[in-house]
Amino acid sequence: MIYYFAYGSNMSTIRISSRIPIVKSVGTGKLIDYKLLCNKKSFDGTGKANIIHNPGYEVWGVIYRLDVDSIHELDRIEDGYERKTFKIITENEVNVKAEAYISNKLTTALPEQSYKNYIMNGAIEHKLPKYYIDHLTNILIK
Repeated sequence: MIYYFAYGSNMSTIRISSRIPIVKSVGTGKLIDYKLLCNKKSFDGTGKANIIHNPGYEVWGVIYRLDVDSIHELDRIEDGYERKTFKIITENEVNVKAEAYISNKLTTALPEQSYKNYIMNGAIEHKLPKYYIDHLTNILIK
């Protein structure tokens, strides 16, 4: 089994379940010294969630447990991203190693409202900290 840290649209159970049929959330956590931007260039020309190294910031997300076949399926789906291993601090202050996707294919284009909705719904569904949900509301859209 592999831990996967979702910080964008895959935080939404509806979204990730439509992509990976067997997925289990094991909690939430944060990635320290990274910042969430929607600057990954998508095939449709819009911006998608991405993380950049930025000391002093943190990115909250959902930690899922996946089997190897599922993470390989996500590799295929998350075209334009590279999967890397990060140290995530769980809501219980436990360090875990989890896979997450990061991209250097960047854009200044904004995300669509429907994409932002997945991010917001996932954050609310998994009860991320209120200050972080408030931060996500500031994501600009097309």
